[in-house]
Amino acid sequence: MSADKAAPWWSNAIFYQAYPLSFCDSDGDGVGDLDGVTAKLDYLRLLGVDAIWLNPVTVSPMADHGYDVSDPRDIDPLFGGMAAFERLIEAAHQLGIKITMDLVPNHTSSQHPWFQAALAASPGSEQRERYIFRDGTGAGGIHPPNNWVSIFGGPAWTRIIEPDGNPGPNFNQVIRLLPHSLAGYEHRVAVEKKSLADCFSTIGQGRDRSPTHRFRSR
Repeated sequence: MSADKAAPWWSNAIFYQAYPLSFCDSDGDGVGDLDGVTAKLDYLRLLGVDAIWLNPVTVSPMADHGYDVSDPRDIDPLFGGMAAFERLIEAAHQLGIKITMDLVPNHTSSQHPWFQAALAASPGSEQRERYIFRDGTGAGGIHPPNNWVSIFGGPAWTRIIEPDGNPGPNFNQVIRLLPHSLAGYEHRVAVEKKSLADCFSTIGQGRDRSPTHRFRSR
């Protein structure tokens, strides 16, 4: 097989999913961290692991186990911050182990600057267009726009209060535009992201693709 047609590295790689919060606590504070993952790399290498899939470790208020990201460009101090992440990458690469991250591009924390800007902006603004806002139904818009149900339970919609104090439209916490900070302008990073996107797309084929928000009969 020629070099340009060689199978991508992930097609025959062994991935180990690590949930840092409970994987290993390096400093005894009761919370797992990235230095804890680094401390166990030798064991993972003995298992034949080629790559580690990290659950979210970026800055987050942790209302949804790290999937509610408030800053995708930095590592949460809870896990040791960016310095601990760089130590993990360096140590893993010395052992021939790749590090992949659980990226959350389709929604954000309510504390993300973009969402805070959307709440402060007026209807129809560029800031509001980053998310999905819809007027409610019924008298004064007191009911959600439709009967979507969150996978976590309850309605998928939340009504906001406008800056003037009056009830506003409902929002669905799904982001419509990818932040430029995640777009990636460095060629090497862009190539790596394309490779990983192909990886997860291939792995996901044939799985249940039920939407996050379900319909509920009234």
